[in-house]
Amino acid sequence: MKKIFSSFKVKHLLRKAAAKFIEEKYPEAINLYKEALQLDPNNFESRLWLGSAYIETKQFSRAIQHLEKANTLKPNRFEPYYQLGILEESLGKFGQAINTFQKVINRCKIGNDRKAEIYGNIAELKLRSRLFEDAIEYGNQALQLYPTYPKVEQIILHAYTMIKERDAN
Repeated sequence: MKKIFSSFKVKHLLRKAAAKFIEEKYPEAINLYKEALQLDPNNFESRLWLGSAYIETKQFSRAIQHLEKANTLKPNRFEPYYQLGILEESLGKFGQAINTFQKVINRCKIGNDRKAEIYGNIAELKLRSRLFEDAIEYGNQALQLYPTYPKVEQIILHAYTMIKERDAN
């Protein structure tokens, strides 16, 4: 009976926290997610969304801690990997972000539209890392899955332009 009540309480806290998150009241959402984790430390949703709330409040080391824990709880879910990849990219850790995005593709069952988006993210990171041929390769993989993806088309075009400039010198 106590476990059922606890489960109900966690779900209630998650609903309240989600509302606060949507309202961009991140400190309040954080407190509610933490309260839910006190009742169930292995709750995937609490870990995932607490990590996301920490990203929004620029508490990156805490975000990483909770997103990595969410990954261990459900390693086949793409959301924590994706959030970590975006965070690593924003911190300028392109190599780590690429590895994290690769984990999404290799470990998680995701649709082609999401996979194309992730290939596009990798292509952009490769471009920013001046790995132009790799950017083209990943961009083409994205376009195979989602043929009308303007952002990726621009990445590929820019990569070809940079190769041409590099080779002219």
